[in-house]
Amino acid sequence: MEFNRFAGEYRRIHSKNTKLTGAGRDYFSEHKVCEMKKQLKGCALNRILALGCGDADSTVFLKKYFQAPEVHGLDPSRQSIEAAKARRLSGWHFIEGKAENGPSFPDGYFDLVFVSCVMHHSDNEQHPGILKELARVCGEKSSLFIFEHNPRNPVTRLFVKNASLMRTLSL
Repeated sequence: MEFNRFAGEYRRIHSKNTKLTGAGRDYFSEHKVCEMKKQLKGCALNRILALGCGDADSTVFLKKYFQAPEVHGLDPSRQSIEAAKARRLSGWHFIEGKAENGPSFPDGYFDLVFVSCVMHHSDNEQHPGILKELARVCGEKSSLFIFEHNPRNPVTRLFVKNASLMRTLSL
């Protein structure tokens, strides 16, 4: 698993890459959650899934802006899940697994599914299976938000290139 190799260094690597923007890594995590909050004005949420939750960097903002009693974080990296659990966020369930072959949640289980910068880590052939599973766990009135890098943006390409180089040098 790629992320197991650098899960302990992920925050440092990501912070170094976003330094160019003048904003810290938490800014981007919080901004995405705030955008969802604007879109979901007045929606009551009981269950949230954060797919690719990593070490819970964005998940803490889900807790801040949405008072859902049940939140699940799913990530394929055991080390990332252990780091998320170490944060001791009460009422949160962090699970090691993948969307397309991970834990079996009931149909329509989640009111909100949050996916942030995850899809580019999986092969394009896996995307239909991932999206099918996400659609299955969303209820009729659920919301699915997918935030992803713009591969045509030269600044994004620079960040991703630097992240890859830093991962190599850090290991």
